[in-house]
Amino acid sequence: MRLPEFSGNRETVRSQGQVTISLITSLTLVCMVLVLAWGRANHNHEAELFDGNRLVAAASTELSQQGHVLTDTVNEMLSGRAATDAARNMFQDIFLIDLDGQAALRLPPFSSPGEFEFLRASVAEMLKTYRETAGSELRGGVGDERASGDEPAPAKTLSGRSSFLVVGDQGYALSIVSLSAAGKRALPLSGAESRALVVVGVREVRASVLSRIAYGSGVSTLSLSRTPSPDPSVSSVPVGLDGQPAFIEWRADKPGDRLLGNIGSMLVSFAALFAGLLAYRSTLKLADAEVTATKLAGQDALSGIANRLLFTRVLDTALAQVERGGRGFALLFIDLDRFKSVNDELGHDAGDKIIIAVAHRLQSKLRTTDLVARFGGDEFAILQSGVSTPADCEVLAERLLFALREPFDLNGEEIYLGGSIGVAICPRDSADRETLMRCADLALYNAKKGGRNRFAFFENALSEQVEIRRSIEEDLRIAVESGALELLYQPLVSIDGRKLLGVESLARWRHPTKGLIPPMEFIGMAEKRGLILQLGEWVLRRACEDARQWLDIKVAVNVSAIQFRHPGFVATVKRILHETGMEPSRLELELTESVIVDDADGAENAMFDLRAIGVRLALDDFGTGYSSLIYLRRFAFDKIKIDKSFLESMEATGESAIIVHSVVHLGRSLGLTVVAEGVETAEQHRFLQALGAHELQGYMFSRPVQAADISRICANGLVMPPARPMDQGDEEEPSLPLAGAA
Repeated sequence: MRLPEFSGNRETVRSQGQVTISLITSLTLVCMVLVLAWGRANHNHEAELFDGNRLVAAASTELSQQGHVLTDTVNEMLSGRAATDAARNMFQDIFLIDLDGQAALRLPPFSSPGEFEFLRASVAEMLKTYRETAGSELRGGVGDERASGDEPAPAKTLSGRSSFLVVGDQGYALSIVSLSAAGKRALPLSGAESRALVVVGVREVRASVLSRIAYGSGVSTLSLSRTPSPDPSVSSVPVGLDGQPAFIEWRADKPGDRLLGNIGSMLVSFAALFAGLLAYRSTLKLADAEVTATKLAGQDALSGIANRLLFTRVLDTALAQVERGGRGFALLFIDLDRFKSVNDELGHDAGDKIIIAVAHRLQSKLRTTDLVARFGGDEFAILQSGVSTPADCEVLAERLLFALREPFDLNGEEIYLGGSIGVAICPRDSADRETLMRCADLALYNAKKGGRNRFAFFENALSEQVEIRRSIEEDLRIAVESGALELLYQPLVSIDGRKLLGVESLARWRHPTKGLIPPMEFIGMAEKRGLILQLGEWVLRRACEDARQWLDIKVAVNVSAIQFRHPGFVATVKRILHETGMEPSRLELELTESVIVDDADGAENAMFDLRAIGVRLALDDFGTGYSSLIYLRRFAFDKIKIDKSFLESMEATGESAIIVHSVVHLGRSLGLTVVAEGVETAEQHRFLQALGAHELQGYMFSRPVQAADISRICANGLVMPPARPMDQGDEEEPSLPLAGAA
């Protein structure tokens, strides 16, 4: 059957195209605006940095000149000459002080020492830094020079530091120079030679000073402030040394604003032109886009056949034709049997190739009036037209099964899958779409339950079975919530079979009317109904409570994959151990490969946390998975348990015996405890003794028993009583682990 095209609303498709064009245009305009804004900000910032650097250079030049004038003035004054006119015109005050900030001598014709108080706090940090940089010369030990004869050498000053600062609302420019030893001897001051003395020149920053700085930097309208202005239109640059609060402020040039004004309109015009061209091009392709969208809406992206949406539409059309008196049809649901294991082993790319091959193979077996669709994953559906009775579609079902049994060639390797098929017939089973699909799904379930690689028709008895199953699931919910389940314990014994080493806890459910329900069934129900976390926590708590009376043995608890992957699992284990008083070292958690295969990293972290508190970990059903060796190498297990399936079919020289032999020696070489499950005969026991297994478990030694029975064994010195042979009439009590039923 050709993939039918939807009669979708073309106006809707066209409207979606226009919305896309509008979004692209808007995004383009936004990007252009962002580029303009960035260019404007970048140009303004670069101009501000350029002006700031020039201002700092001009201010440094002004301070340098002031320092030279102060140096010349001090030399003149110490030589007995009057201060120069340049010094009188430049400085308001000149002080002679020590490095502690105390005025030591008045230098006329300027201020008296008392007037230095208002600058003392501001100069303190500057003096501290100057003391660190001037070094030994300030202590009088360097620069002590003598001219010929007894005449003192001319007074000599050292270069100092200069800085701007602001006190109150007034700006000042301070310069500091120190005196050499010869300069100090020229002072009429007792003990001057042994003191660290400096001269501080104070100069008010007036408009003339700012004008010179502005002229030297090419900037106008300068001011000196103690803190930067909060006005974003005013730029500032620090000019105070040694922590002095001083900033030169100015209104920087904004070339970015001019850039925005000059090219902004041009870019907007370009954006409009670009949007117009884009709209024109999109309009030309709109018809093709409509056709493509219509086709893809009903097509599976991977396999190319119809998808669930299209199949449902065709199914509704077929149902409408039946209602008008047309011929019936068959609905076939197909599920691949081994796809998940192949997908896990070979990877998703290989799985995709197999899905494509299956789709083509199914398509090739149909008539042109039939339709095959992929519902998702490895699930397919077929609508076979012209069918009234089961006999009309048996031939097709057999043909499809045969096609799925044929090997698939994957890069030269033959892969075998197989499939299961469930068949519902319209109008025999139902003429309602939801009911008919449910009937096909029930038939598929029955085919899988019957052994897979087969087909099954829907029967009314299946609906009754489903209702019974739903009732049992509800009873299980009540049993879990009320604690109506029971916990049995199967002993793990020493290699000679005489001493109890530990127990494995096994959940059992005795239904009030259905009797004993196998764990493989009710564990699956618990996972399906979201009860597995509650059930698993109950088993763990009950096992830890019972184990408090068994001081010398370990207790193993099986953990389901859903339970282990839950984020709060480790915290739950810690809480239960604390509340029950169970020693962590006596608790063993048994994990299967399914627990860790989906999220190896997360499992590794959880196992690390569990081992950190002392809990032991065992790998259950070892040898049945495809990657057990990988997990043994990566994860730190304490114990491996050989699956009982190897012992059930074991012969002394058969393949199972070879596998068991290899597993035992592998475990021993890795320092792991090796446990064999399902030991039922003396021959199996002797074989495992010869191999060197560490622990044994099975009906030969004990069935799963009540906690009271374990207590009696512990009271008897852990000596195992002789096991009762299994009679033909005994009710089978399979030793199925909690997680192993998944």
